[in-house]
Amino acid sequence: MRRGVNTSLVEMNNPDRWLRYSIPSMMNSRKQQNHPGKPTHKLPMTHPLPKWIMQRYSTLWNRFGEREFSYDEASRSLNETNAVSVLLSGLKRAGWLETRLNPKDSRKRIYKLKSPEQAVREMQTLP
Repeated sequence: MRRGVNTSLVEMNNPDRWLRYSIPSMMNSRKQQNHPGKPTHKLPMTHPLPKWIMQRYSTLWNRFGEREFSYDEASRSLNETNAVSVLLSGLKRAGWLETRLNPKDSRKRIYKLKSPEQAVREMQTLP
């Protein structure tokens, strides 16, 4: 067996024969499939949000509106620390959030929400 590779043994019909296959190679083949939940286009279009993301979007919109905010400000306004990165990436993927690098610290991002009116207008123009 090779080191560093997670291999599993599967018994075939003959108990003396074993077939080895590599789990990472199976996982890589799954990654190449198209996932229906992920947009494959590069255009900035807005998509409908799941309910849990929409509830948190409304909290952020009431707090910040069209004003820019940081990750820490979002975390404090939502009183959450665990799901904030998942929320922000979901909003960005759906087209409801714009991001840019912080000019003072390039490791951090600055976020800005799209207005609900603009998001709905963009959803109406979806093909």
